[in-house]
Parts: sequence; C-alpha cells; structure tokens
Amino acid sequence: MKEYFNKKPFERRTVGFWIGLGAAVLAVISAIIYVAVCSGDKFFSGTAFAMMLVGGLLFAAVLFTNFRTAVFLPVLFYVIGFGMALDYTLPPFSDVMNGVVFISIGSEPKTLLAFTIIFLVCVVFGIVSNFMNMKKVDKTAKAEKAEAAEQTVNADEVANADEAVKADESEEVTE
Repeated sequence: MKEYFNKKPFERRTVGFWIGLGAAVLAVISAIIYVAVCSGDKFFSGTAFAMMLVGGLLFAAVLFTNFRTAVFLPVLFYVIGFGMALDYTLPPFSDVMNGVVFISIGSEPKTLLAFTIIFLVCVVFGIVSNFMNMKKVDKTAKAEKAEAAEQTVNADEVANADEAVKADESEEVTE
C-alpha cells in the first residue's frame, strides 16, 4: 500500500476523475447530513443513506484498481440511493403541490426534496465521469506503440517480399 502512494495516484488524473471524485465527496457529505437532519422524519430512507454512503466510499476503488468498470459501481449505488430518496420524497411533496397537509404530517417535504436533488446531482456527475478517461494517456507512449506496430508490419512485408523473390529465383532456375 505504501508503494502505491509513493507513485502519486493523483498525478496523472483527468477531468473525468475529478468529476467522479467530486460526486463521491458530495455523496458522502450529503448522506451524513441527510441522516443527521432527516433521521427523525417519517419519510427518511435508511436505504438511500446507505447507498449514497457506500457509493461514495466505493469510488476509492478507482484509486486502487485499474479496472475501467470500477467507476460504474459507485454510480449504481447512487442511482439506487436516489431512487429510494425519490420514492420517499414524492408522497409528502404531493401534499405541498396540492396545498394540503395529509400525508406529510410530521415531515419536512422541502428538506427531503433538497436532498433528493443533491442525490440526483451525484448521479449525473457519476454518469458523466463514466464516459470520460480517469487517467491521462501518455502521447509519446502511444506514438511509440504505433511506431513499433508499423515497424512490425514493415518487417513482415519485407519478409514476404524476400520470400517472393526467392520463389521467383527458384522458378527461374528450374526452367
């Protein structure tokens, strides 16, 4: 683990990584504030809290793995957390929209809606970061690989041409 951090894991990161990291930090902070503010509300969703917290913490897997699909896992948890928060927010919010107090007695619909919107922002940022590179690609390394591949192709062409010349020479000798 110590060797990993000596490699400076944040050194070659792109905008996509920083967007994903921002979504993860927002998810963790908002989940902690959500449980602190809304845990007494009858429409509090413990599942939404857990999913947002786990999703935010799972983003650390991007730092420790080279799997491209590791970025997808936090977003999966964000979507589930957002869906659960939305499911619990809509009944009291319908009271606000209709101007009645029926379902939302003992609830704070505006606070629930605010956290649902914050969770939606985490989902959107997570999805955006999924379609972007997480690490900068070294252009010189790419150019060297392309050049090496081209040289391999050229070497194969030369070998094929030499074989064709030898075959022609052997045909001329037999005639």
